[in-house]
Amino acid sequence: MKKCFTLILLLTFCLENFAQDIHFSQYHNFPLMINPAYTGNFNGMMRVSGIYRNQWFTVQNNGAFGTYQTMGLSVDGNILKEQFDLDRLNIGLCLYSDHAGGGSLTSQEALASISYRKATDRFGKSSLSLGLQGGMVFKRVFVGDLLFETQAEEFGFNPNLFNGETNIDGRTFMYPDLNVGGMWQHEATDYVAYYISASVYHIAEPRETFLGNDSNFIPRRYNFNTGFDFNINDEIVLSHSMLFMQQASASQLNAGMTFKYFFEEDLMGYALVRYRGWSDAFIFGVGLKKGAWRGTLTYDLTTSNLNIANSGQGGIEFSLEYIYKSEKTSRRRRDQFCPSF
Repeated sequence: MKKCFTLILLLTFCLENFAQDIHFSQYHNFPLMINPAYTGNFNGMMRVSGIYRNQWFTVQNNGAFGTYQTMGLSVDGNILKEQFDLDRLNIGLCLYSDHAGGGSLTSQEALASISYRKATDRFGKSSLSLGLQGGMVFKRVFVGDLLFETQAEEFGFNPNLFNGETNIDGRTFMYPDLNVGGMWQHEATDYVAYYISASVYHIAEPRETFLGNDSNFIPRRYNFNTGFDFNINDEIVLSHSMLFMQQASASQLNAGMTFKYFFEEDLMGYALVRYRGWSDAFIFGVGLKKGAWRGTLTYDLTTSNLNIANSGQGGIEFSLEYIYKSEKTSRRRRDQFCPSF
């Protein structure tokens, strides 16, 4: 019974209002979802990133894993590196799939991006990057997974009865999407580096509706992201980052610190604590980077009123990254400073 009302409430919200974009706690481990200027912004030739999020898995649900699941895969890299000296031309592809309500509402998106990084000094310690991203979004509601008032019987619901909904036929609809962003990054000294970035998603405010309502559009999402790395010594690095997102009347802040420790030149462990507001969740995580591989596991501890439904347990998130032809860089000497958690 709880699942029925949860799904109906979810569908009602998505049909009558704009749906807030998906988000990851580890947004920097899937950076093409917040700014296309991050395309190719790493030390190496090609980067492959995967991420999986299982949210509110304690809420009653007939699905195998949880009520809300989001997964993504991205590939990006630089091209014509020898022809640009300190500058970089980068391309990338980002895919994601989101399932809400036991798979009743699904969203898939495929985005291609291109960015150009322009060094602003002769040593490449500071640079300005601009990025553009475009692709297609696909959405569908599996009506057979939902129960409606017309299907109610004396002691429950009968899914074999007509649901009374003539406007929702379970077909997939799609629309194009376009995003743009920019970033400034600067390695000020051997000990301090910082970055500032901003982006705008859904520039054209595409129409999104299951009911044929031409007046229902996706509002633009504005993202502001900043952070810094501070090298305390040869083994310890402190990283701070903050992401603020605004979409119509909805806003979200994700801010925190990461403690990094280098056991060896190519072996780093780290622990992080973050806060996602407003009054949403604390995020705790650990990770390990070995050579070209990096893995991160985080857990969201819900602090909002939703902790009544999920017993205070939020979401589990895991990401894995591999950089092909990763360039071995020390904490104080690197080809370019790259934003990190």
